[in-house]
Amino acid sequence: MNSVLRAFIPVYGASTRFRLYLRLREFYRKHNMDFLATCLKVHLQKNYGCELSIHAEISPKAAFMHTVGIVIGEGVVVEDGVVFYSGVVLGRKNINDSNDYPTIKKMSYYPLDVHALVNVS
Repeated sequence: MNSVLRAFIPVYGASTRFRLYLRLREFYRKHNMDFLATCLKVHLQKNYGCELSIHAEISPKAAFMHTVGIVIGEGVVVEDGVVFYSGVVLGRKNINDSNDYPTIKKMSYYPLDVHALVNVS
């Protein structure tokens, strides 16, 4: 399967490749393939400049316009139609509360340098 992906992914532009990687990351997350998800996370950090936790629920229909500087924590839930630009940080505010991660609702828009540490609708 990996050789098949290597054969087809370079044909597309960077934005399409990122969306394919995002779908693959979500597949690994749902099927508890933590090693492969971690490998893909490192690849996204190195080549796209963003950090997406392997435990965050990110919809493949979320749009990442500029991936540099995007950080999404492990308990964050991102629904369909959300648009991200560079410098967006999503995480928890209270380090002692493990249920303090934000849920990003459908059709939200996050311009440059937004830091969301609470639930957002």
